[in-house]
Amino acid sequence: MNVVEVGDVVQVEARFGSGGIEPVAFVWRGRRIVAEKLNAFWRDDEGDCPVLYFSVSANGAVYELAFDAGALLWRLMRVATV
Repeated sequence: MNVVEVGDVVQVEARFGSGGIEPVAFVWRGRRIVAEKLNAFWRDDEGDCPVLYFSVSANGAVYELAFDAGALLWRLMRVATV
């Protein structure tokens, strides 16, 4: 498996509901990527505001997205491909 560290700010379409936040799609480098599956969710409460992490699968790759609740900013942290 090949893992690439990214860290880019991305635009994310997310569903907000009683179950929390779920990324539906995001735009990275001009390409819209639709999340096919939510693999995992975790939260980092260190610092002033929480950062929410999401692992999603799309197009045969796994993407790690992070939502900084303080800055209201999404980042693509890593991409893993086979």
